[in-house]
Amino acid sequence: SVRGVQVTSELDGAVTDHDHDIRPLLLRALELVAHHAQDGSLVIPELDCGWLNGSRVDIALVGPGFGLRGHEIKARKDTLRLLPSQAEAYSKIFDMVTILTVPEHLPGVVRLVPSWWCIDLVSSDPESPITCHRPGSVKRGVLRKGPCSKCASTKNVEAHHHDYRKPRLVEWV
Repeated sequence: SVRGVQVTSELDGAVTDHDHDIRPLLLRALELVAHHAQDGSLVIPELDCGWLNGSRVDIALVGPGFGLRGHEIKARKDTLRLLPSQAEAYSKIFDMVTILTVPEHLPGVVRLVPSWWCIDLVSSDPESPITCHRPGSVKRGVLRKGPCSKCASTKNVEAHHHDYRKPRLVEWV
C-alpha cells in the first residue's frame, strides 16, 4: 500500500527495470490518496527543485493534510550516484520523503538517505507491488497522520501500533 491505499497491478518481471515502468503505479496510488483527501491536494510529477542543486523529485504530493511530500524512484537500472545530492536537496525542501526502490538497491538506499525518510520496495507481485520497508516521519521526527489504511479517508484517523517497540511504525485507521 502507499500511505494506506491498496494498489494492485498486472506487472511483469521487467516492471522494476526503469523509472517509467514504476512511475504509473506510484502516480495512480498518489492520485487516489489526493482524491480521497478531498482537500485540494495536488500530485505534481517532476517537481523542479533546481534552485538547490538541479534536482527534480519524481512526484510531489502537496496539500493541507500532507504538507509537501516528495517521492523519488530508484529502479533496477538506475544508479545511486545522484542520491546523496538528491537527499540533501529534498531534505531541505520536503516535510516528508519516500523513496521507492528495488531490493537490489536497498542496502545503498538505507546507507544514503536520512533515517526519517520512508523506504518502500517495489516488486512484480501483482497482489502487493509496493511494500513498506521502513516507515517515514516528518523531518522533526514527529509522525504526521496519514489516510486510513482501510478507506483512505483523512478524517478522524488514529494511529494503531502493531508493535509498541517500534513507535514510528503505525497503521492509520
